[in-house]
Amino acid sequence: MVLIKNEESGIKNKDRLPRPVSSTRPAGPFFIRHSSFFIGGRLRPPQRGSVIIVVLVTLLLASFMILKFIESSSLDLLLAARKADRFHLRDDAYAALELALAVIAEVKAIDGDTLNSPAQGWGDPYTYAGMTPREGVTVEFTFEDESGKLSLPQMDQNKLILLCEKLDMRQNDAQRFADAFLSWSKADYTGVNFDSVPSVYEREQLPHKVPQRSPRSWEEFAAIAVVRDFLYDENGQLTPFAEAFRQNVSLYSFSDTNINAACPASLLMAGMDDSQIARLQQFNAGETRIASGNLPFFRDVKEAGAIVQGVADYQYFGATMHCLRITVTVHEGVSSTRLQVLVALDSDVSLPAAFSAPSSSVSSTTIGYWGTGTASTSSSTGNTSNNNSTGNTSGSGNRTGSSSGSRSGNSGSRQTSGSTSSGTSVSSTAVIPGPTTQQQALNYPFTLLEIHEDSGPPPASSDDEATETVNSVRRT
Repeated sequence: MVLIKNEESGIKNKDRLPRPVSSTRPAGPFFIRHSSFFIGGRLRPPQRGSVIIVVLVTLLLASFMILKFIESSSLDLLLAARKADRFHLRDDAYAALELALAVIAEVKAIDGDTLNSPAQGWGDPYTYAGMTPREGVTVEFTFEDESGKLSLPQMDQNKLILLCEKLDMRQNDAQRFADAFLSWSKADYTGVNFDSVPSVYEREQLPHKVPQRSPRSWEEFAAIAVVRDFLYDENGQLTPFAEAFRQNVSLYSFSDTNINAACPASLLMAGMDDSQIARLQQFNAGETRIASGNLPFFRDVKEAGAIVQGVADYQYFGATMHCLRITVTVHEGVSSTRLQVLVALDSDVSLPAAFSAPSSSVSSTTIGYWGTGTASTSSSTGNTSNNNSTGNTSGSGNRTGSSSGSRSGNSGSRQTSGSTSSGTSVSSTAVIPGPTTQQQALNYPFTLLEIHEDSGPPPASSDDEATETVNSVRRT
């Protein structure tokens, strides 16, 4: 219907009449489909935008909740991932250690049952064995000859005073240091200074007696009167003398110092000057050109004279390793773990006994590598029960453990357990063969004296890298 506009027709309320259809608007289905927007001739506002807003707000809240959940669980996920990586890398570290020990044992057996230096060919175990670590893992080996240091249990008063003097201590202080140390560690030594005699310890806040044996840990030095004053400052930190002392001295007992890895203090005590020490250290580090047919290490102390030149006293040196510290560092991505063990290559390497029973101790005078000393042997206590004889020998300390054995009839078992300084216990059981018992003992070539585990060393500074003197091999 078309409404004819006529202003004079007198029609009232024209606004309520239907509006004419525009000639440009189709009157077909399009108009019918959108006619719901018209109510009473008026355009109704669209309401679909409110649904979109509700959806967006819901998504925003869900995203916020998901982010909060991720933040709260990220630490747990990180700890779980690191724990799994640590277990995997720990297995890799022990596998690498077993490989290194197997290579060292084979080289030792081939080369006259002696170890002199990593230059013998065992310094890179993976290359020697023709093996590689698993994919994505990097393994580093570091070897440090503990027998290249001075054996503290073997040192007498004169050598101890000489060592302190070579470490820039005044002669008077060196004498006081040696007197206090020997009053603590030697049963047959009588102290000279009143402030370090054994009776001093009975008047301390916590009275105690001197052990009359060499220290078993570096922490024990803090209990030795006079000695602690030179090793620790007023804040309890190590002094420069203490750091130099620890770098040149070993707590373990062995026969002589290996010339292939001799510490600087031992070379100074042998009467070498700076140029002689430099030539020897360059040779040991592989920086000296070797003539054709010569070995890059010493098999005998006499061979060192051609490198050192000049006059020196070699009577306290040997050319054989007795104690080796092996450090295995394993990396995988940003994760790392480090395993450090101290291996006794000879049966005579030992840590001083924690104590000895007075009723069963036997002392004898021996000629040690630093002069005359005493050796104490403690017998075990036997208990008999149900026709079984048991012998126990025990010791307490930070670095060594105890061993116990039992034998019943013609067959039995022997158990050996040890506690390391990091608190890790190591035990093994060997069956003593009898008429009806098959032998199950493992002929392990070496003895592990210490075991340490951690998450790897901190990033090394340029100064630390410049002063690194140990042999390091990296394999990927």
